[in-house]
Order: sequence, then C-alpha cells, then structure tokens
Amino acid sequence: GGDANLKGYNMKPKKAKGKKGKEIPVEDKIPSIDYEDPRFASLFKSPLFALDPTDPQFKR
Repeated sequence: GGDANLKGYNMKPKKAKGKKGKEIPVEDKIPSIDYEDPRFASLFKSPLFALDPTDPQFKR
C-alpha cells in the first residue's frame, strides 16, 4: 500500500535545533603564514595598517 493519507512511521531524520558547539579549529586547517614574505612586509611594518583603539568602530 502506498496511500498518502495513512499515518505511520516518519522516516525523515529529525533536524537538530539550536546552535552546534563551537568547533575547535584543527591545526591542519589553519594556514601557515610566512612573516618574512616581502609581499606582506608592509602589513607588519607600516603604521597605516595598525589597529587604532581610539577609533569608535574598534571593538575588543
């Protein structure tokens, strides 16, 4: 029987409610950074890229 009106077992999996626990990032997934790379040197040396804690949009 394949009647759509019959009640029976619900074969669909239940959906999880709420947030899942925060996953701890695995070391393999985190990319490594070469701080000596000349392409990124200005990010670390130039004050233009420094964080400004006096900026109203700065949030801790």
